[in-house]
Amino acid sequence: MKRFIPALAACLAISSTAAAAETPRLDGPLTIVVGYGPGGSSDRTARIVGNALAQELSVPVVVENRAGAGGRLAAQHFTRMDASANTLLLGNPAIMSVAPVVYQNAGYDPKKDFQPVSLMASYTFALAVPATSPIQNLKELKAHLDEQKSGPMNVGVPATGSLPHFFGMMVADALGQEVEVIGYKGSAQLQTELVGEHIPYAIDGFDSLSPLHAGQKIRILAVSGTEREPSAPEIPTFKESGFDIEGIGWNGFWAPAAMPKDKVEYLNQAIVKVMHQPEVQDSLKAAQMGVIIADLDQTQTILDEFDKRWVPVVKQSGFTQ
Repeated sequence: MKRFIPALAACLAISSTAAAAETPRLDGPLTIVVGYGPGGSSDRTARIVGNALAQELSVPVVVENRAGAGGRLAAQHFTRMDASANTLLLGNPAIMSVAPVVYQNAGYDPKKDFQPVSLMASYTFALAVPATSPIQNLKELKAHLDEQKSGPMNVGVPATGSLPHFFGMMVADALGQEVEVIGYKGSAQLQTELVGEHIPYAIDGFDSLSPLHAGQKIRILAVSGTEREPSAPEIPTFKESGFDIEGIGWNGFWAPAAMPKDKVEYLNQAIVKVMHQPEVQDSLKAAQMGVIIADLDQTQTILDEFDKRWVPVVKQSGFTQ
């Protein structure tokens, strides 16, 4: 099953015209810079698609992990790389949409320093409670919070300034609650705190929380997509639960702004081609991610629509660093 950004489902139809050039046009290895450590959704996307690109382009593909500052260190590093080199940056909303709004000096300008090549994967978020919590669904959660009236709703997220941070604010608003967002140093720390009952609620990517839910160590109350997750059909969406909110993130590749257009087009065509491969799609779905297949124009349209929706939310939150 492919998960697409809802408002743009039509423009993400698989293109049968995209095809890679007959002769590879890269003169050496391709490096993919990832702003997070191994094992997360961004790293998994880079490696799944990168492995397929190595075969398609007939060049080695190297994933370079440069974790730190919520992905900003990698983006800053990428601005200093030789634009003539064969390099791509794995981008997500935190790097490309949120950081430039939240941070007074992010150290880069995604609109000026980079150019999008293609989106490949989408992911949803989940709201979870410890397994020992008596709360079984969102209606019970709202009733509990309304009755408790003991201060703001404390919600843990993997990092301050991340998309889960702002989705958490959206969830609290839908529940009619004030919120205190607690940022951790990544998903692993957040999960430890949730399982240990040190925080009452957590929001993170569904792919991160689903193994704990399956192992009955936590309970996911709702997911943020437009439909239920195939791997956990028992979990309703927020909209099914009576709360009109949704949130979908993405992973994609960006090139330096100075990379020649024909090279960007060539890389996009190669990515589109490998994204058609059943084994690539199966690998992404096994990692709890949806598949996005988009040419250059479609990719830009998705990004523009995303910013129209999320940038105002980030600005209205007043959160800055």
